[in-house]
Amino acid sequence: MILRRALASAALLVSLELGGFPGSLPLVRGEVVSNNSTPILLQAPAIEFVPPPEDEDPPDTASGGTRGSCDSTNSGSAEAMAALIPETNGGLTLKSHPTFFIVPPASARGILFTLRDEGDRIRYQKIVPLSEAQGAIGIDLPESEAALEIGKTYQWFAIALCHYDPEGQQAESEVIYTLNDPWVQGWVRRVEPNAALSHQMEREPSLELAALYAKNGIWFDTLALLAELRRQQPQNSAWAREWTALLNSVGLEAIATQPLVE
Repeated sequence: MILRRALASAALLVSLELGGFPGSLPLVRGEVVSNNSTPILLQAPAIEFVPPPEDEDPPDTASGGTRGSCDSTNSGSAEAMAALIPETNGGLTLKSHPTFFIVPPASARGILFTLRDEGDRIRYQKIVPLSEAQGAIGIDLPESEAALEIGKTYQWFAIALCHYDPEGQQAESEVIYTLNDPWVQGWVRRVEPNAALSHQMEREPSLELAALYAKNGIWFDTLALLAELRRQQPQNSAWAREWTALLNSVGLEAIATQPLVE
């Protein structure tokens, strides 16, 4: 494991110093030796997330894990809810309108998403209907909404609506949720890109760009870019492997292999 990480880190440093990544090498390769002394090539993750310095990390808060359950008699993983964020419960973005990823309970049919600013004012709120497909979903902050301000920290909440009818006639103001409905929370802070990121962030989505975001501690953009690559090429196992490795690296092993829901 130490050898694999060292090889991946060295390759990233060399590539960045040369101004990019070799396009023909989507993954870094490391060499290990099996029990019978036959060399075996293993693919190590090309993306290594480097947490930002403490002064750039959003403030810690209560755990972002599951609160309550859609079915109080069911404590299985199908009813769990999780936010795709590091253990600090927050992360950085360069985007004015980032995407937030969660894994809702299997029985929930809607999510109430709320974004609050530093003054505890609601900046955005929306009910997001869910399909019956289970897995990780992305909730976008629409371009029509006010942009996140650089240097500001925002808190977001996602509440699973266990009794929501997406085909009903309920107005958003009439939706009622109970204290037993699962919910997660997190933080996001928009930061100014450095010179290297400013030069690269207008590029087409690529593994190289995701690796650059990760190296600079930009969590939300790393995850969103990997999700975009997976949607563009759902049969490409490299994207799924990088996604799983990224989530594993920040303590999200329990949900790292969940499918990505459109």
